[in-house]
Amino acid sequence: FTFTDNNGVLDMEVKKLAVKPSSLDPAAASNLWKGENYAVTYWFANNDWAQISNPEVEQSGSNYKVTMPEGMGPQRWQGQMAIQTDINTVEGKKYDFQVKFYSEVDHPSVTIKLCNGLADAKDEPFYFDPIVSVTSFEEFTFLQWNFDGKACTPVKLVLDFGGSPVGSTIEIKDIVLQEHVE
Repeated sequence: FTFTDNNGVLDMEVKKLAVKPSSLDPAAASNLWKGENYAVTYWFANNDWAQISNPEVEQSGSNYKVTMPEGMGPQRWQGQMAIQTDINTVEGKKYDFQVKFYSEVDHPSVTIKLCNGLADAKDEPFYFDPIVSVTSFEEFTFLQWNFDGKACTPVKLVLDFGGSPVGSTIEIKDIVLQEHVE
């Protein structure tokens, strides 16, 4: 609320705060993620950090079904999937990001890292890299809203499934990266 004294009469202005949505629309024109032609790379390793076979993957547009390969290790970063985009983000703007997961098996530690995909950038700068838990038979939505832009030319999304059950399948879908929308 803001009150202004207008010659002895108080005027009140109510400013509504923006409410964080529970989900973003991947079909919206504001979605910069048009991922059907993005390069996807994989690096899966065993417990000794030796590279193993890539996972089985089904892709439909920018949605993926990834089946964890035999021999994958239990540690973070031993089941990496990187999606290299052509999207550039800049300082001085705000952005919203979403990715959804679904599986019929628990995935207790999935890492979601949105970062710089420029060659030799070593993922710097990066926006976030939380570890989330995907519960069986429940869609999980990871949503970051109204965060500060960084100079990423282009953006890369790295997902890590290290420690996920071998043979399990996880769906990755409804990815959205957009300039912030109130």
